[in-house]
Amino acid sequence: KQALRETMKKKRELLFQQHPEAGEKIAELFVSFFDFPLQTIIGAYWPIGSELDLRPLLHRLITKGFLCALPCVT
Repeated sequence: KQALRETMKKKRELLFQQHPEAGEKIAELFVSFFDFPLQTIIGAYWPIGSELDLRPLLHRLITKGFLCALPCVT
């Protein structure tokens, strides 16, 4: 299980390096394909390291008036 995690982490890091604009592209696609009522609360995460950067999407959603929720880790 640990070896698989390491393999997938390396693949994610490579994709992150090859496609740094992926977060912006995801934001464009998301807002063009999904139509939620404004009272919908959107759950997301704040990226760490080479995780997909959802901040462009969060910014677009907040600008449109959605409430976005992030997990709280202590």
